Amino acid sequence: MSRSKTTRVSRLALTLALAGLLGVLTAPGAQAASGMPLGSFETYKPAPFAGSGPWGVAAGPDGAMWITELQGNAIGRITMDGRVAQFPISTLGANPFDIAAGPDGSMWFTEWNGNKIGRITMDGTITEYPVLTANAIPHDIALGPDGAMWFTESAGNRVGRITMNGTVTEFVMPKDSRQPDGIAAGPDGAMWFTQWKGNAIGRIAMDGSITEYSVPTAAAGPYLIAAGPDDAMWFTEFQGEKIGRITMKGDVTEFSTPSTAAVPAGIAVGTDGAMWFAEQGTSWISKVGTGKGRLLTTSVKGRSTVGSRLTCASANSSPWSVASTVRVWLRDGVPIPGATRRTYRLRIEDDGSLITCQASVTFSSTLIQLGAKAKPNRVS
Repeated sequence: MSRSKTTRVSRLALTLALAGLLGVLTAPGAQAASGMPLGSFETYKPAPFAGSGPWGVAAGPDGAMWITELQGNAIGRITMDGRVAQFPISTLGANPFDIAAGPDGSMWFTEWNGNKIGRITMDGTITEYPVLTANAIPHDIALGPDGAMWFTESAGNRVGRITMNGTVTEFVMPKDSRQPDGIAAGPDGAMWFTQWKGNAIGRIAMDGSITEYSVPTAAAGPYLIAAGPDDAMWFTEFQGEKIGRITMKGDVTEFSTPSTAAVPAGIAVGTDGAMWFAEQGTSWISKVGTGKGRLLTTSVKGRSTVGSRLTCASANSSPWSVASTVRVWLRDGVPIPGATRRTYRLRIEDDGSLITCQASVTFSSTLIQLGAKAKPNRVS
């Protein structure tokens, strides 16, 4: 393990010991709906992750945020209204790090100590695949433009690729000891990644050519990275206590986190247009505004009477084009078998129930997947 990795984990153990008991999230509604101002923050605390060390965070196809629990050895799920679920990983001491939505409707995650790539379905079923290089320390993971998941191997100094059937290939970095950590698809069709030791942000094209951009803050520890709704990439500075933003031209802007002990780690765009990130030092979940408002909304249109036909309508307010949309109708919060069309005709068994729909949208270029659930209607 590199010296920087040891320092990170030691600091994590100390801050988690001071974090205290965490409870249920409280989600502010109106601010998220109207859009947060650029550079503004909101913190969701406390969360029921006491001592779990929340790390990676990503939006799932179910409209919730999925989080890796580094010390809890589990995958967590947080809805927009603050409800939490947790799913344990069978490999002991796996230390799950980053997480991302795949094109198969599941979430994919890295296991730092387990040296594996994991896959979790929406019902919590987990499958694990071993990485080829021993003790590679798989870190960040992201969907690539080729339909595979791409991940970094921090100690292996490699970038890996895994297909939906679990086939793994690896690519050696052109320079030694760059320590690639974060990786994400950009709106330009390339993969963008962080370099902890290089203190830089890298861009790798599909032909393998790499460009590097320096981070202004010295020894910032650029860590994880994600595409924002503003045609830029956003990244966390683990040691710099900042959130960074880099344009496609390589211009970097930095925003200091409100807490000086945040130790920002995982980061992802939410349905509300903000960039969500996990704070290792506090075990809180925060978000920073991008200047954009809600990216996706879903509503149910039609009369809520038996025999009537309802329509699941989605409105895309993001700057990205929609590649595909998957819909699911729910009765009293439970998916209705076979009800996956844009419209749904109410049946006798729906009488008196709450009916709603959930839309999962995959965007082209950035390959980001966001979900939104409509307000339920009572059938009469």
